[in-house]
Amino acid sequence: WAGKAPRRLKNVIVSMEWVPDPAALRRLRAEAISGSASDEDALAAAFALLDSDGDGRLGAQEVQQLLSNLSADADVEAVMAAADKDGSGSLDRAELRAALATSAFHLMEEGRYYVALSLAEAETLRAHLHAAGGAPLAPGSGASLALCAGGAPLDASAGFVAGGAAQGASAHSALRFVDSQHDFDAPAVGALLRTLQTASCEERAHWWLAVRGCRRRFRRDWHETPLSQVFTVPSEFAMIKRGALVSAMHRRLRARGLYVQDAFRVFDHDGNGVLSCSEFFSACRWLGLKMLPADVHEIVRQIDEDGDGLISPEDWLAWMKDVAEEDAAAAAAADSDPRASEAAPDLGAISVAQSQIEELGEVPAPRESDRSSRKKKGWFGFG
Repeated sequence: WAGKAPRRLKNVIVSMEWVPDPAALRRLRAEAISGSASDEDALAAAFALLDSDGDGRLGAQEVQQLLSNLSADADVEAVMAAADKDGSGSLDRAELRAALATSAFHLMEEGRYYVALSLAEAETLRAHLHAAGGAPLAPGSGASLALCAGGAPLDASAGFVAGGAAQGASAHSALRFVDSQHDFDAPAVGALLRTLQTASCEERAHWWLAVRGCRRRFRRDWHETPLSQVFTVPSEFAMIKRGALVSAMHRRLRARGLYVQDAFRVFDHDGNGVLSCSEFFSACRWLGLKMLPADVHEIVRQIDEDGDGLISPEDWLAWMKDVAEEDAAAAAAADSDPRASEAAPDLGAISVAQSQIEELGEVPAPRESDRSSRKKKGWFGFG
């Protein structure tokens, strides 16, 4: 690090999951985060979308859908037991908000640590593990560790028990963020948002770009990568809204006999192979989803990979990925069933009434405004 040459950071290749004292592990109860106005709006919208029967409460089945959207590792029975404060067997919005604010949907443990290692440190630790031959790391100690590369286990000491999937995913995603990586799938983006939600979008981008500047690496424009969501989506609440919208849209499509792939063709009113904001807005209205133009603009910004303000077939399938795979299997089964083929709707006969709204090229991107009210913590949201 001495001299005039530019400073260069080493890549994060191997990490360690370290438990100094298994007896001291405790369920981590996160400090409740006071949500911004945009968070509360996103939660209200998500709640309304998940509340399929419109009774103002989420039952176990609806909470299960939420858990799937969050890639949560807590089971629905445990969540309902912890969050259902009035004993009604369902959650109202206040109970859901409290559960989200304290990470009740994710199993996190205090006393479990994740450490980035140099290759020399990793080699030394692995040699020690092999030399121990299954014996404890230190006589009379219950300490244990595991070495991981790329999120996959390499080696572990005797008696090591891995932590919850959500905690591991959050740590692995955070270390990849430190490593200036940009190819994150949807669950990894959600894990990063949970970790970074006390920092503003501008702070995240500034820090990541500054760290990347210390690496010898091809500098791809982050706007063209999945990481762009981490720099444009304020918090996990927006991801919850997105997941709830995908689920609600899928329910309504199936009720009309449409698969995800078919829906794109139906919604593409002018047949040019992409969906404009107006076409997407019209599709939402046709499905009975109450969306404002601003909501549509927000969604298109999130799922439009190349930033042209239009939804391509690839953008659409990536956004609907979780249900698209289910639909593909159902469509394949239907193709082999003559009765199902006969009952399939005639796509050419379906007409979606069009409503015009401003396209994204005509609407300025929103500015980050209300994140500064949150209590600031250390890097990655840890105190």
